[in-house]
Amino acid sequence: MSDMVTNVGLDHLIGQQVTQVFPGDATSAYTIQMDSGLVITNKDVDNGGDPPDIVGKTLCTVIYSELDTQLQFGITTTDAVIEEVMVTLSPTLYTIGGIEGQEEEYYPQIPQELQDALPPDPSTDRVADGPEIP
Repeated sequence: MSDMVTNVGLDHLIGQQVTQVFPGDATSAYTIQMDSGLVITNKDVDNGGDPPDIVGKTLCTVIYSELDTQLQFGITTTDAVIEEVMVTLSPTLYTIGGIEGQEEEYYPQIPQELQDALPPDPSTDRVADGPEIP
């Protein structure tokens, strides 16, 4: 994984328009497709909510904090943002993918050395046992 190009952050997507929003599956809440081909995937399946209504809107601002990452989408004019929609992501539970020459998605707010140390996601191997009856 260390050969990956990981210098693209959400700030690089400011000014790009959303072309599609895909509903999630067992591993993601939803995926946002930008006009450049890059995708932002919300991996927070517990708190991701429904996919936002942002198709056709432009990413205007990204606000980072230790608790959340907020994306402001809207229709822009020369001096204002209209029809604003805020999308909130957990800083460690979203990925960016679709970067040319890169097959894998990556977590831009998790340092690369920590990503390299993480074991593979065991979600597909987990089987939930029912409650034990005394």
